[in-house]
Amino acid sequence: MKLLVYFFVLAIFWSCKQDNFKKVDANDIANKQLQTIDFKQIDRFPLFKTCDETASRRIQQNCFEQHLHQWLKPYIDTIEVEIAQTDTLLLFLKIDKTGKIKLDSLYSKMDLSHEFQRIFNKSPEIYPAQKRGVPVSVNLELPIILSLKSK
Repeated sequence: MKLLVYFFVLAIFWSCKQDNFKKVDANDIANKQLQTIDFKQIDRFPLFKTCDETASRRIQQNCFEQHLHQWLKPYIDTIEVEIAQTDTLLLFLKIDKTGKIKLDSLYSKMDLSHEFQRIFNKSPEIYPAQKRGVPVSVNLELPIILSLKSK
């Protein structure tokens, strides 16, 4: 009987050792998740204070673009340059992790980069874009059409 009990206890311990528990490395899990994350898409668009952060991404984007245009309009109206024809400015902006707007580049027939640098130094507070709850930098392209004003 003792022999049977020892054999039974030994069988239990032996079977526990035979189960191969696969150890999962934290780096492997992180690498797999990084492969599935789409870094080209952000979860939350940069927002002005008045935009609803609980709204859908598309509504957030529309709100941001509307507020950016409303904020820029008075500055653009005061730019004193002579334009011979309608011109389209193409601004490439970067909104960094802290919410500051910086002018990366400007494509135009006129040299207005200094003016826009000055304008963006006065930008209102913007909440940065987010990816999985972490603030991230985002690059934006903003076309602006300047047209002749009739006097």
